Amino acid sequence: MPVCVPYMATDLTVRARRAPGAPPREEAAVNGEVIGACGLSCSECDAFVATQAMDGSEIEAIAVRWSEMYGATISPDTVWCDGCTSHGARKCGHTEECGIRACVVGRELQTCADCTHYTCENLDAFLEETADFGTRERLEAMRPIF
Repeated sequence: MPVCVPYMATDLTVRARRAPGAPPREEAAVNGEVIGACGLSCSECDAFVATQAMDGSEIEAIAVRWSEMYGATISPDTVWCDGCTSHGARKCGHTEECGIRACVVGRELQTCADCTHYTCENLDAFLEETADFGTRERLEAMRPIF
């Protein structure tokens, strides 16, 4: 199975809205980090790093850690992830239930930073929960000029 390698920027990459019918866009990136729809850094995520390294034993270890951390049964096959904005088939198990990603995809955006409604109530709550991860700062740095 081919591996989807996300686009890695070497400096700040800002993208505006996609024109109707335009080809799919590359993953959002800031300073070489692959960024999720919500502003989290995929490049700092254990699952993303292990997936890119094709490290099955680390994927299994992550599944065990996450199962303990979240009090749920998480199988290794739901840990493999190329990032929620990637065009690859491997996306973390939470991807399909993520309301923020669903909104971004539905609006045909790359990240919340591209949205003319930035920020919204749902995103604000998430940014508060993830303040230690720099999500708000990352999204602010990616904001296009409308």
